[in-house]
Amino acid sequence: MVVLQQILSFPAQGVELTPDGFGDRGARLAANGGGTLTFRRGGPLRQAQAIDHAFGSGVSARRLALFELLMRERSASLADMTDWWATAYAALLQFSVPGAAPVTAHGWTAARDHMRRWALAQPYWMRSSDAERQEACDRMALVVGQLMEEAAADRVALQQGPPADPIKRVLWVWPTSRAGAITERAQQAIRDCFVASERPEIERLLRMP
Repeated sequence: MVVLQQILSFPAQGVELTPDGFGDRGARLAANGGGTLTFRRGGPLRQAQAIDHAFGSGVSARRLALFELLMRERSASLADMTDWWATAYAALLQFSVPGAAPVTAHGWTAARDHMRRWALAQPYWMRSSDAERQEACDRMALVVGQLMEEAAADRVALQQGPPADPIKRVLWVWPTSRAGAITERAQQAIRDCFVASERPEIERLLRMP
């Protein structure tokens, strides 16, 4: 495969033998249809492993579980990439525009279908492996899960107010809201995870009533 990678103009992972010689399976599926966007989950991949290494074992699983709650609320398929994408974008949009109306089922479905049409036409996604698809989905889900945790902790801290010193009987400084930082990180995640040319249409669809 290494040798093939050096002589082919497309990734060796997508190579297939055709009547005309070697061809790109991803390009064929994108051009002719017949591709899928489903994947089989394996164990924790690079992104999840890096988070557990930095913050402790089980952190990535906890954040993925939070995201999967959002998926179940949408009756989304855990085996379909575009269901993950639409759920992640909907959540990030809520974080990036505080006070925005919740994304409706109609808006979510319309955005999901748009992303599905786009991805089915992309040779990269048509030739991608289960691991590559899982990594892309986990990357977004872990960001959303972290923002969910931080937003929940922020709400609790603000509701509880400043702690009181039991000896001096004085109040410490009132907790500062982290909402602004969460908003900025959600906006950055949208820029990092979604193709710029598609973002305006996806957001228009997500905002549909």
